[in-house]
Parts: sequence; structure tokens; C-alpha cells
Amino acid sequence: MADRLIHHKYSSRGRKHVTPAMNPARIGRYYCATIVADVEDGPEKAYRLEQSLTESTPGNYTLLLVEDDKLVQNVAIRVLERAGYAVEHASSLREAKERLSGGFVPDLLITDVMLPDGNGRELADAIAESAPNAPVLFISGYPDDVISEFGIDGPTITFLQKPFTPAQLRECVADLLESAG
Repeated sequence: MADRLIHHKYSSRGRKHVTPAMNPARIGRYYCATIVADVEDGPEKAYRLEQSLTESTPGNYTLLLVEDDKLVQNVAIRVLERAGYAVEHASSLREAKERLSGGFVPDLLITDVMLPDGNGRELADAIAESAPNAPVLFISGYPDDVISEFGIDGPTITFLQKPFTPAQLRECVADLLESAG
């Protein structure tokens, strides 16, 4: 059997949700592209197909990544820059707000839900003032019940659960930018 793409519609309790590695990646009402290959085809064939889908030129977009875990921040920056995005980054709510107050307007905000001096929801609200159409991708390793306490719930929220794969991050960013464009 040939490789195939799975593209289904899905919505979980009104929140756009992306699942970690072993499940199909979902975003909003749509699954991100997920590769399925027959066992006898081997992982190389699925990897080649995945690479051909995820290594495209995304366009001229600047992202703001706000993540206090340096390891996650560095890996995400590397993944997104290799995908062709310009990435500005901050490690705290204060640092991100300073960038925004200087006139910087990102095409997309990627923010951790829990920050050392606040939360990602506060930052998303601040960005909405200067860029009301800029999409926001919330990321966190905390369970649903914890993040929903911070207002990370509802039909306008896109959430990526840690840990996530580089491909899931690229796909979700591309999908958010495409739907906002």
C-alpha cells in the first residue's frame, strides 16, 4: 500500500489542540498533515514524504517566541529558522512586552502558558492591542486542567502540548499563518 496523508476534521471542547508525537497532530478544526506508511515500506519512506511536506518556503514571516526553558527555546528557534521564519525571542512576559512596546509587531506569537513573571494569556491580550489579527500558538507541558485556569480554552485558542516534534511545530505554525493570511 502507498504512503497516504490523513486529513480529518476535529474539535476538542472548543479548544484548538495539537497532540504530541504518537498521535495525529491536530490543529483547530483540521489535523496537521500526518504521515502514515505501511510497516513494510520502512521509516525512511515516511521520513522522506514528511520532509517533502514540511521543508517548503514559508514566506516572509516574523515570529515572536516566548519560552522560559532555554532548551525548548533554542530548539524551537533552530527548527523555525531552518523552516525559513525570522524568529525574535524572549524568556519572560516583561521582556516580550518590552519588544512589543518598541513597535515590534509579529506575524505570529508562540508563547508558553506559564512564564516566570506572568502567563502567556496576558501576552496574547497585549499583542491583540497592536496586532488584532496576529495568531497565537500557546505551548505548555502542563495538563489541560491547569492551563484552562489561565484562559487557554475556547474556539479561538490554538494549543500545542509539550513535548512536540519539530515537524508538529512547523506544521502548526504554517497552518496558523495560512489561516490568518
